[in-house]
Amino acid sequence: MNQVLRQKLLEFRSKHSLDTLVLLGPRTSGEIRTFAEPFSKILVPVSFPETLQSFKTELQDLGDSLCLVQGPPGRVLADWRRRIPSERCLFLFQAGEFSTEALREALFFVPRGKGALAFHTPSGEPELRRLLADQILRWEPDCREEEWNLAEGKLRLLRPAERIHVTFCIEKYSHGFKNSGLSINLDNLVQPLEQSGLADLSLVFYDEYHHQGRALCLEDLQPPPGVQKHMIVSTYHYHSPANPSVALLKAAKEQGSKIVYMWLDKKTSQPKPEYAEVSDINVLLDGTDFELPNSWPIFTPKNPAYFHDPGLERDLGLTLVGELRRLKQRQDLIAFLESQEGLDLHVIRTSAVEPELMRTVPEYAELFQRSRISIALTQDRVKQLKGRIFEIAHCGAMLLCDLNPYISSYFIPGKEFVSFRDFDDLVQKARYYLKHEEERAAIAAAGHRKAQKFYSARVFWESLFRRAGF
Repeated sequence: MNQVLRQKLLEFRSKHSLDTLVLLGPRTSGEIRTFAEPFSKILVPVSFPETLQSFKTELQDLGDSLCLVQGPPGRVLADWRRRIPSERCLFLFQAGEFSTEALREALFFVPRGKGALAFHTPSGEPELRRLLADQILRWEPDCREEEWNLAEGKLRLLRPAERIHVTFCIEKYSHGFKNSGLSINLDNLVQPLEQSGLADLSLVFYDEYHHQGRALCLEDLQPPPGVQKHMIVSTYHYHSPANPSVALLKAAKEQGSKIVYMWLDKKTSQPKPEYAEVSDINVLLDGTDFELPNSWPIFTPKNPAYFHDPGLERDLGLTLVGELRRLKQRQDLIAFLESQEGLDLHVIRTSAVEPELMRTVPEYAELFQRSRISIALTQDRVKQLKGRIFEIAHCGAMLLCDLNPYISSYFIPGKEFVSFRDFDDLVQKARYYLKHEEERAAIAAAGHRKAQKFYSARVFWESLFRRAGF
């Protein structure tokens, strides 16, 4: 056997603490002996009774460390999978006595996302990694891979991606904002990550610590034992004494945690420099600039459990949804729209502080799911990107938005949304698309497809993890 092959497997075994080997496709007892040496337990399926007897005779000195089982590899693994310590097992596939179909069946019975896989293909033969790609994807969609070209062929080593743990250190609004309910960041950040399945998570509410008179300690921000990839995601509560201290975040950083700050409404609120500087990544939600160190402007993720198109009847023609108090642009528009005749208009006032106007997130999303066209205004105090842009698109309504170059960076005007110059232009275009359903539906569908593909919660979190080097 190629000694380089053996050495690579030994290094891989040691690096990932693997002590059990399942060997599929050995040609000789010598191969089994060479592989068995570094492992405390080795399981080898064997097709033919005579081969099994020969191996037993030649390898009897290995004793209980070697288990030879006659039968197709798939059936053997199905029978033995509860007895195999999957987390510490290397499943080595070779192009030996078994056919590709037999190996594909065996791979089906390897526990999902557990242990490690190795594929050894002799020179001149079709590569096993490629032939078994479908089952490998089912085993672990996000596996990490090493490749080695050896004198006797090619070796591929695959491991599941290490689990990431995210500790959210955010505001809860359990005190002082009782009329507002819990923080919207539970819907915008925590639940989208939970829905994506990309990481494990825990919650630390720093305002709750503050109001209960408890000190937030380093131990509160540490990941569970054994976690290698840990990220602390925090939000800055403007003008609040409850925020975690910079010293605490620095201490967590020194222990290996990545610090990520989520900055909301940066156009209207100034981030604290000391918090931006301690952060490994400064995420500007619905932002468009790179002014902060390690800036990362991106859309706010929306919970796919709510913000999607369930196919409801679109019984609301033109909608304007949201907070309308103290926002002059919206108040002026409402007065103008309500003066128009024959416009299927639905102004739906919501509020985060007035109980009679508060809506749950599902109720809020349903308004867009029932809308044919929904209006987004982005210039109340300053021109900026708005989360409502993505909410409308995710829910499948046609987005009708005031002119804003930031929106055009995400969606194509005239194809994926419609922009308007002034109130007269808005009304003219609303009337047109309400009368031309095919055109409206085509634009709405194009915007929906773009949002689903490029601006999903999974894209947000997966790209953030890659940005962090995970």
